[in-house]
Amino acid sequence: MQKDAAANGQTHARKGEFHKVGENLYRYSSNDRYYAVFRVNGKLIWKSLKTSDRELAKRKLKEEQEKQGKVDPEATKLTMSELLDLYEKSLEQFDNKTQATRTCILNIFKRTWEQSLDVPVQNITAAQLELWLASTRRE
Repeated sequence: MQKDAAANGQTHARKGEFHKVGENLYRYSSNDRYYAVFRVNGKLIWKSLKTSDRELAKRKLKEEQEKQGKVDPEATKLTMSELLDLYEKSLEQFDNKTQATRTCILNIFKRTWEQSLDVPVQNITAAQLELWLASTRRE
């Protein structure tokens, strides 16, 4: 059922509708493309499978779910300091201006983070990060 986009508070009207065609699998009616729909850590993910072939979509859905579910066991053992070092090394792929901006942010984080940088990343909570972010915005 198509509704008026403006009445729904949407900025654009959809041309088609999503139809559930299988577990975690939806098809968009206007282009017959398949979409994977699943949760990762409680977050709902909609991912285009970029195909209109149902059998290929099923295979891609399975691959996507496996890919999303993988966590490197070694990565969970990293300390905040080690993670920041890895991030700093990864900045080499960017242009100089981007490197400078991100390095500046990284240095601010290191200088203002009140917790130990030797804590395993898995022990750092979202609340701790949100508190840090709120405190840096006040400065």
